[in-house]
Amino acid sequence: MWPWPSPILPTICDCVWMVFGAVQIKAIRQRRARAQTRGRLPGLEGQVAMTMASNASERSRIYATCIRLLSRREYGRASLRRKLQTKGYDATLSEEVLDQLIASDLQSDARCAAAIIRTGGHRGWSRRRCRSRMIQEGLGEETISAAPWPNDDDERAAARALYLKWLGNGPVDAKKRRRVLQRLARRGFSIGFLLDDDAPFGDR
Repeated sequence: MWPWPSPILPTICDCVWMVFGAVQIKAIRQRRARAQTRGRLPGLEGQVAMTMASNASERSRIYATCIRLLSRREYGRASLRRKLQTKGYDATLSEEVLDQLIASDLQSDARCAAAIIRTGGHRGWSRRRCRSRMIQEGLGEETISAAPWPNDDDERAAARALYLKWLGNGPVDAKKRRRVLQRLARRGFSIGFLLDDDAPFGDR
């Protein structure tokens, strides 16, 4: 034991208290940082962490929404963007996710155009109606022009097949023929093409 008073003892005590205080300050700062991360205390670091977590969560929801839509059918980028806007997602995050989908070849405007033409072929659509559908999907003119369109002979063959199918096997009069032609016109076949003397409708 040092005799009291001693000049050394206060110095040792001061050092102990300095170390203890430094440990306490560090612990307080760590607790504050954790609290900010959890959003319990306001602060720039806490706000940044909360924003990053929120963005990651919303990005995941945007991605899941796009995948769910694309699993049903092909979508154009503009059409997907409208869907995301309707759901209220952040526009910047939506664009980033759309870029990611394109980079991963999960979304393609060209593939969407080809799918519309295939669907139109099954449903008896004309090129005009397919083109209108592509515009609704927000496809650009370059994509539409590069799509695998059927040629004129295929268009005429499709019109003839529908014409004969809708006329049926029963008696055909002028009124029924006119109704069938009007129905074909609503499918997008031009009236000029339907009434062309060279069009293959003369046998019925």
